[in-house]
Amino acid sequence: MKSYTSDPSCLSRINHLLNSEKHLDRIIGALCTLDMDCFDSMIEDMQRCNNVSKHEFYCQLTRFFDSTKKDGDRFFRVYSAQCENASCNKCGIRFFVFVADFTNNYIGIKFYLEGDKVTSFAECGSIRCPVAMKSESKKLFFSVNPF
Repeated sequence: MKSYTSDPSCLSRINHLLNSEKHLDRIIGALCTLDMDCFDSMIEDMQRCNNVSKHEFYCQLTRFFDSTKKDGDRFFRVYSAQCENASCNKCGIRFFVFVADFTNNYIGIKFYLEGDKVTSFAECGSIRCPVAMKSESKKLFFSVNPF
């Protein structure tokens, strides 16, 4: 695995996630790195991501990572979150907010699980997380036309 050491306070956690035995942790760590190759290896078993084909999602994510890096961000910090829609907060779905290190822009993602295995995930525009709701922050999306 790669080592992300430019910010030891946060990036040691990313390294821990990338080296975890849990599938969800590894996917979260890979998203935090903004590294398409690292992330792609984590989702090779999934047929659909973000409600589109894996190929289409790969294109969306590549654009998303490139745009995020162009804005000056190097990685995402990750925070556990909840959906504003109470019926979404059920077993088998976990919510996280990923906050960019430089711009503080963020994206909410819900992960669908079977046991410890992530079966799918999608953007979520209804996630609550006070850390991400700063006035200067902007909500990000993988896709050009979310939801």
